[in-house]
Amino acid sequence: MKRDHLEDLKAIVAVMKPNEIHTARKFITAFEGNATKGRNKSLMLFELILEKPQINIEDAHKKLSSWGQGQLSYKALTILIKRLQNKLPESMLLDVNISRKDVYGPWYRDDKTMRKRLIEANLLSAKGLYQLAREIYDDVIVIAEKYENYGCLIEALVAKQEILGFYVGKTEFDKYSE
Repeated sequence: MKRDHLEDLKAIVAVMKPNEIHTARKFITAFEGNATKGRNKSLMLFELILEKPQINIEDAHKKLSSWGQGQLSYKALTILIKRLQNKLPESMLLDVNISRKDVYGPWYRDDKTMRKRLIEANLLSAKGLYQLAREIYDDVIVIAEKYENYGCLIEALVAKQEILGFYVGKTEFDKYSE
């Protein structure tokens, strides 16, 4: 059975809060280039789903084709749907959404923030910014201990230990090995 990506996309849109929708609009437009300014197909599709939550693939195809520069193929529409399906959860991960106290509890907010910070530290470490990465790992360790989030705690400790062992020296590495 073939997967209906439009239904998956509509399900994501259906659970978005008004503030998340507002942020998603801005996030989607951030991907506009000079050539696509004003005719962002992802934004058009997003607005179409918001306007008509029950829209089917054929009607979406007709509507988007009528807005564009000629006929949009079903293959191109499927790619557009998948890209938007990836962008929306990414926009929901922005700090402005995660930190909303009216939507999420403190444990959830801190858990998602820690996980994002672990990724940020990993990226900084990969770019050779070890001191900055270590500082982020230290922050994550403090929050993870507070919430007894052992997954994040272990990940931060192991990553920090690797940085210390590879880039600072055996003495620092041994401090965390005990």
